[in-house]
Amino acid sequence: MPYNELIASFSDYLAHKLQIRSVKAYKYDMESFLGFMEKRSNVDFSKWDDEQKLVFFRKIRQPDFYAYIHYLKDEHHNSDKTINRKLTSLRAFYQFLIDDRGCDGKNPIDEIPRYHLHEKGPNYLEESVLERIFEKVRIRNKYRDMAILMLIADCALKASQIVSLKLTDYDGSSLQIKEGSIRLSPATINALDSYINLERKNSNSTYLFVSQKNESISIRTIQHLIKNIKTDLDLDQPLTSEAIRNTTILKLMKDNVDHTEIKRYFGYKKTLQLEKTLSNSQWSEEKPEFDFSKVARKTPKK
Repeated sequence: MPYNELIASFSDYLAHKLQIRSVKAYKYDMESFLGFMEKRSNVDFSKWDDEQKLVFFRKIRQPDFYAYIHYLKDEHHNSDKTINRKLTSLRAFYQFLIDDRGCDGKNPIDEIPRYHLHEKGPNYLEESVLERIFEKVRIRNKYRDMAILMLIADCALKASQIVSLKLTDYDGSSLQIKEGSIRLSPATINALDSYINLERKNSNSTYLFVSQKNESISIRTIQHLIKNIKTDLDLDQPLTSEAIRNTTILKLMKDNVDHTEIKRYFGYKKTLQLEKTLSNSQWSEEKPEFDFSKVARKTPKK
């Protein structure tokens, strides 16, 4: 590309600030923007020297940035999150021009607000879907997978929390995590005990959930588990560990658990999002109860 040298200098500028993966993402984003501006302005960067390029970048104004945003949204169907990431890359690029190439003045991207077409509400599940999840656990690693699902559905644990659990964090009745101690339901205790005694018994790993290499399982393993269940259920709605967690947190809110405690445990942002969901008519009128005793009967016995 005609702007390879400029992009390479930008990458070098970022190298001591960001991880390699982030530098590559910023580089890709800037290649996208510069390609867009070449077409929009009908110019050819390959015929310009550095000074001409700097003059060009100084002349880019808000209408150009907004045109790029709509190009990403309308032609590439980028999500709001992706568009905001690309704006972050642009902000870093203009800061590079200021710091490294002698461009003066303010960073023009600072005047562009974060992009939001709409605020998407959190995903959650209906009671019938939640119960069907446990019916679709596959035979291979069924005890492990059942225990993982119970920790998500009954305790609202995140995948990152589950993969970091140590065997010593479980004492037979409660689970110790960074945020505190969780008292487990009989269904979850049964699922964990079945996994430990029947599938995990030959492992000497310090982690609770172990891979074939006797190491901690990865977040991708949990994602793959839930993806398989979604396929087997033939669901139209999104099915993720977050959707299952959200369902559990909503249940706690509806059961009048102190929202201050919920915020402390799950975080302010997550709780605020779900409080908005709870205020809509579907949750406030239906008020479904999730009977985990049904799940317990489907949990493999020791």
